[in-house]
Amino acid sequence: MPTAAAYIRVSTDEQAEQNISIPAQKSRIISYCHAKGWTIYDYYIDDGYSGKDLSRPNMARLITDAREAAFDTVIVWKLDRLSRRQQHVLHLIEDVFSPHNIGFSSVTENIDTSTPAGRAMIGVLAVFAQLERETIIERTRMGKKEAARQGRFGGGIPYGYDYDKKTKSLVINPIQAEAVKQTFDLYLSGQYGFQALADELTSLGFKSQKSGTMTKDQVKCILKSPFIAGLIKHLDRHYPGQHAAIIDLATWEKAQNLMAERSTPIPIKADTNLLTGLIWCGNCGARMRFKSRSWHSANASGKNFYYICYGRAGFKAMAPEYCSSPYHSASEINAKVIRQLSEYSFDPEQIKELVGQAFQPVDNTPNQTALHDEISTIDKQLERWYTAFENATIAVEVVTARIKALTDRKTALQTTVRRLEHNMPPSLKRDYVKEILSLLHNLPNEWAEFTTEQKRGLVFNLAKKITVQKNGEVLVEFDL
Repeated sequence: MPTAAAYIRVSTDEQAEQNISIPAQKSRIISYCHAKGWTIYDYYIDDGYSGKDLSRPNMARLITDAREAAFDTVIVWKLDRLSRRQQHVLHLIEDVFSPHNIGFSSVTENIDTSTPAGRAMIGVLAVFAQLERETIIERTRMGKKEAARQGRFGGGIPYGYDYDKKTKSLVINPIQAEAVKQTFDLYLSGQYGFQALADELTSLGFKSQKSGTMTKDQVKCILKSPFIAGLIKHLDRHYPGQHAAIIDLATWEKAQNLMAERSTPIPIKADTNLLTGLIWCGNCGARMRFKSRSWHSANASGKNFYYICYGRAGFKAMAPEYCSSPYHSASEINAKVIRQLSEYSFDPEQIKELVGQAFQPVDNTPNQTALHDEISTIDKQLERWYTAFENATIAVEVVTARIKALTDRKTALQTTVRRLEHNMPPSLKRDYVKEILSLLHNLPNEWAEFTTEQKRGLVFNLAKKITVQKNGEVLVEFDL
């Protein structure tokens, strides 16, 4: 007795249509097979899947079993259950079923693929199935546009409203509407960011739609929603809505303008971050990182730049324990470092030490070996951090800062190695000392003329480590 694979599909939109429900299709297929004298091999049911493509779990199973010739024919209630695209229908019949001598039948369309007429009918019906799908999509698109043009909401209940089942319309929720008004008033004051505003609204007793507290995302949603200003959005256009507005249009537009201004990137001065890779916290001993903070007022906005201990920033991977050291102004710390570099050239004892070191016999081998070992170690560390970055297993900020620090340290080590390899004779050593002292002596006057790379290069070649105490005191360990 011939065996048939019964393929059944309903999409989400069709669930309520009883004439194509799963039980209805199954019943018609059973009756058809009984009349034909066929035995049903198995049911392949895709519940809630669209016919726009073949990415369906039981369709995949059907194709696999067909290629193994597990049954004699495939049967469906209607051709568009197989697919609504002509290309897919013909692919299944011509490339999957026919090569394995598997027939195809439709209960409602009396198709028989064993005849030329039947195969031709497949193509015709597939064309109409695709046309029907494209017509549905176009009608849906036009329906959404027309609904927006008429001011009707398209589903979902926005914050600030409730759905009235009797009138089938949205009505204002008094408590949420007050939260909306407070959101706009506080944001337009210029004193709140999204998170600070969410915290303030929560402290006032307002709740989001999904939790007992207001969230940053909820605040953004409220401020950006044109619905609460009485508008319906469709694609890039706004239409007057049939619902009552909570916020007047002028207020809503002011909030959009303020958000646009605040989202405009404010360039970071590259020469502000000069010390990353050299700077350490004197309070807990952890590294410090560069950080920017945005600020806003009624008439202006900008950024402040800081160095902050990783322990204070909360990066446990870099500093497991919390550190109480405060934010330190980057410009103030930079200035203190440059001042110490400059003052070095005026200290007789330090000059004497520098000159004495310059004329000491140099044993290159142990120094260079240690330096090369450290460079090799840094290369391995960089590879691990790059891998962590690629796999997204750690915060981007942490990875970026650490890679920058390691790269800067590697550059400084390579510079030192090159200097040692040249093994300067006494005359060149003397010139080198004079050059360094002259550079340090004139540093305050010439600093502004240096490029960012020259500034960082100078700091990394002259300083070994920079420690910032909790009170802002800076200690520079020189490496001349």
